[in-house]
Amino acid sequence: MLRRLHISECRNLEVLPSWAKLESLQSLYLHGLDSMSPMGLFNGLEASSTTVAYPNLKELIIREMKHWEEWVMETSSEDINVMPLLRDLHIYDCPVLKSMPHQILSQSVKILFIRDCPELIISWLPPLLEELTLDGDAGSLSRTLPFKNNTSLKFMYIQNSPHSILPQGLSQLKALQTLNILECNSLTCIPEELQHVTSLQKLVIVGCPMLGSRCEKDVGEDWSIISHISNIYIHVAAGALFSCDHCCLSLRRRINPHPLYCVHYQSVQKLGGSTTFVNVGIASISLSRRIQCHPRDSLMHSLTDPVAMWHARSEIAPAVFLVVDFGGWYRLDSKASDGNSSDMVQHTQVSLLKDVIVPYTHLLPRLHLSENQDRSTLLYFKGAKPRHWVSIFQRGLVREKLWDLLANEPSVVMEEGFPKATGREQLIKGMRSSEFCLHPVGDTPTSCRLFDAILSLCIPVNVSANIELPFEGIVDYSDFSVFAAVSDDDALQPNWLVEHLKSFSKAQKDMFLHNMARVQPMFEYENGYPGGIGPIPSDGAVNHIWREVHQKLPVIKEAIIRDKRKPKDVTIPLRCHCT
Repeated sequence: MLRRLHISECRNLEVLPSWAKLESLQSLYLHGLDSMSPMGLFNGLEASSTTVAYPNLKELIIREMKHWEEWVMETSSEDINVMPLLRDLHIYDCPVLKSMPHQILSQSVKILFIRDCPELIISWLPPLLEELTLDGDAGSLSRTLPFKNNTSLKFMYIQNSPHSILPQGLSQLKALQTLNILECNSLTCIPEELQHVTSLQKLVIVGCPMLGSRCEKDVGEDWSIISHISNIYIHVAAGALFSCDHCCLSLRRRINPHPLYCVHYQSVQKLGGSTTFVNVGIASISLSRRIQCHPRDSLMHSLTDPVAMWHARSEIAPAVFLVVDFGGWYRLDSKASDGNSSDMVQHTQVSLLKDVIVPYTHLLPRLHLSENQDRSTLLYFKGAKPRHWVSIFQRGLVREKLWDLLANEPSVVMEEGFPKATGREQLIKGMRSSEFCLHPVGDTPTSCRLFDAILSLCIPVNVSANIELPFEGIVDYSDFSVFAAVSDDDALQPNWLVEHLKSFSKAQKDMFLHNMARVQPMFEYENGYPGGIGPIPSDGAVNHIWREVHQKLPVIKEAIIRDKRKPKDVTIPLRCHCT
């Protein structure tokens, strides 16, 4: 029986077969069908009192239908029952879409996600909708919420909005519990009607630079509007939270439909599939949906940055953390000038002993070895030259020195910018046409740039003093990467790095490529199914992460036993906060 159907980039497909009558179909994903008519989704339907279109469909994802203007049905008959069990509806990047069949927004829809559909007009929303996400310009919903005394919507996400104000109608959300406002650079203030949303328990504001001072406790212009909310988390600079969050968000999305595991110091306990991870970011704790564990169990968290943990040491220090980077901070057990413990995370709270390094999500598509072509450039780098935290960590100085040394080398390409929009295509071209890709230390020792290089079969050149890498118990990175010391005798010496890379023979570089191609699947979170709903590849990142977690458990148990058996008043060096 056909349960999931994924059709992507079939540019000449005009209509679907008569799949609307398939009783087994539960998930439908349509992507980049440039020639498909908006009526093609309902091909073959006949109006009658017994007609049911997509009778068991639970998830519908429409993405990048660039030419859809009016999404309609072949017949206007009200007798056709459309998608009666639809629960999740996602509409992405349909720039000219103006309307959609109102029958689809039925009572069964619980989750609605709309991204970058600036022309879309929706005059009413499903009455039992529980979660709403507006990403970018979501058309009329970005301006006005068509609710009246709504008692079902509990979670709302507004992110990347180009507008200066939030949509009107928030005061009509009588059951709203969590409001997340993420990376809305143009947002100038909090609407006054938010103070009437008495059900609101948590407000998260990240990456909205104009709201920092306005929401400051007791003194900000908007504090009186939000002061009734019991949990408020505000972080003005989103960069460290969301640029590093590629891995963690991706991991949460990929695993969410599947059973999750709670790390216990004696066993790995299987939990239900409705749970997700707790996300922690710099200077804020975004407690999303907590994994339901017994109070004595150690929780598992996914982190973007361990520095954030100082806000919740006592609560989450014993956890097993999934981190994309330690950043070297866990080594610093410094004291403040007054003798008290500093806000820096201590090495026993975050450590290689109990925690797991996980890969950043790569931004670029995978290049298979059979598709590899001759490369004309020796070394390539794309990124920012100045670093934000140079004055604090001094790591950015390494990148600036490398830039000065390499910028004028004829066999080296150094490009400034970030892989967004057209920059992504430029990055793909640059990495696929270069033999080596520079991966210098920046704000943190590693970044997604390393994994983009691996997926692009571009030999990584790691210039970093302290770097922790995922799956090092399984992968020997020296089999396909170059490591250079951060010193004036090596990487920072004029001409040294270029000459060093030129010294590798063709046979050595071919060996690097073959070894890199072998480990590429280990760094992929995608499973090829829409929304990540489907089997998880046995050799993919998710399964390797769980193997790493499982291998940590005996070591954690040992540390706990060592701590328990110490005599009273006898000090034994603490290996980790495991209890």
